[in-house]
Amino acid sequence: MSSGTILAVDDESLTLQMITDLLEDAGFEVVNAVNGKQAVDIVMAEPERFDALVVDRNMPEMGGLDVLKFLREHDATASIPVILQTAASGPEEMREGIEAGAFYYITKPYDDSTLVAVVRSAVQDYKESRQFLNFVTADRVLLPASN
Repeated sequence: MSSGTILAVDDESLTLQMITDLLEDAGFEVVNAVNGKQAVDIVMAEPERFDALVVDRNMPEMGGLDVLKFLREHDATASIPVILQTAASGPEEMREGIEAGAFYYITKPYDDSTLVAVVRSAVQDYKESRQFLNFVTADRVLLPASN
């Protein structure tokens, strides 16, 4: 059984393959995108499929911050955790990523176990919040309206 479904997004094929292999070895199902535009198209087609995204900050066509902005503007994707992974490690860049809505900001080079731990944490938090929301929503549907 999969630990969750992750969308990995990076324009560098070697990095994308490394992330994919690492997360698959950790038990995740991984879908790939080579740029932010493709990532947004994939997520919007099936927003309920994804438990987290690992997105490179700097990409052509649509960078990681643009992906974050787009996802946060749509109800179906607003709460999906996004982990930005990047070589942009300055304090201002990190602050900008977190303020844009990143679940976590991880800088290259990073330890493989750190990425896996962050993804696991993001997926667990997201699954728990969805369960809670489903419980609250189901509870509302089952309760009779008060007069």
